[in-house]
Amino acid sequence: MMATRNAATTLCLLLVISLSGCEEKQAQSKPRLLPALGGSQAIVLEAEAGKVEASMIIEPFAPRQHPNTGMQEAAGGQCVTIPKEANKACKLPDKPPVGSVVLTFRAPKDGTYYIHPRVWWTDGCSNSFAMSVDTSDPILLTDAVYKSWHWFEVRSDDISAGDLRAFWLKKGEHTITFSNREDDVKLDQVYVTSNPDDRPADIMTPPK
Repeated sequence: MMATRNAATTLCLLLVISLSGCEEKQAQSKPRLLPALGGSQAIVLEAEAGKVEASMIIEPFAPRQHPNTGMQEAAGGQCVTIPKEANKACKLPDKPPVGSVVLTFRAPKDGTYYIHPRVWWTDGCSNSFAMSVDTSDPILLTDAVYKSWHWFEVRSDDISAGDLRAFWLKKGEHTITFSNREDDVKLDQVYVTSNPDDRPADIMTPPK
């Protein structure tokens, strides 16, 4: 999980969308291109740059110390979260959880890609998102790492499987949607790479 990133192999795309109340203003995305070695391509997406729909919200994340994993910080000091008790109405059978964040990006070429979201779980009752790529069926994202930012390795529909889930993407625009399953969870960044051996570490910062 903590493999060293070689900046010379990375293509980073940072989408910038500012939200104010119900208004959304989208700036032109500016891909930052670097030489790609061995055909590897990678993309860094900020969760708060996506289209956020309630009950998900954008909120600041204050740095805090974890006794085992050190200082916990979110990229840019913000993240997308489902607030605690946001799903109180979902206790009723006709009130499923609502809310999502949709991240849009461009695949630089046809190929197989792997997705790593940077997530925060609170406890065993607040430790999951549903994730879909374009129009795919939702995939369950869940593990037992609590109160610590960590990079989740998306695997096959069988969450106990050992292989990473591969997504075949055509060159061009695609979406990744994270949907509400449980409240009191957070999403910071999403790392998309064409190299199955490429692992993000800590906060991934696009080059300037």
